[in-house]
Amino acid sequence: MNHDALVQHGRLPWSPNRWAADLDVWHQYEHPVVGTFRCCQQVVLFSEIVGFDSRLSVWAYACLTPDEVQQADTISFASPEELHEYTDRLLSDRKVVLALADDQLTRHWSVTDEPGLLADHATKFLNQVLESVHPRRDATTMLRAKLAQVDVATADLVDA
Repeated sequence: MNHDALVQHGRLPWSPNRWAADLDVWHQYEHPVVGTFRCCQQVVLFSEIVGFDSRLSVWAYACLTPDEVQQADTISFASPEELHEYTDRLLSDRKVVLALADDQLTRHWSVTDEPGLLADHATKFLNQVLESVHPRRDATTMLRAKLAQVDVATADLVDA
């Protein structure tokens, strides 16, 4: 499967291209959050990994093996947290497409096939997005963006 073509600009994250079919939603909260769809003979896992309560969200996609598809058909989860732990494990250490959605429409995406944790890949991806928009933004806007990053980082440190 061509991972670069898995996601297209302006599409909903749970239907990221015109060939996506057979949507199977595993978890939904106002919109599909985790599930699978079929694309070009492959079953693709999708998961919203951050941004549940904001305008921006980051999504991850990975092709499942036949064994993973079979296991997913029989597994159940006691909580949404357990489901997200399961999908994070499936999405780590493999080729993953990461996408940034703005108001539920895909705007940026990137493919990674390096081993590593999903959160680390998502952080690198967001840094790439910031770098790509940086030349088009004025200094005051970038200063406010950095201040927002500091606000989030220090809030996490205080709450921890």
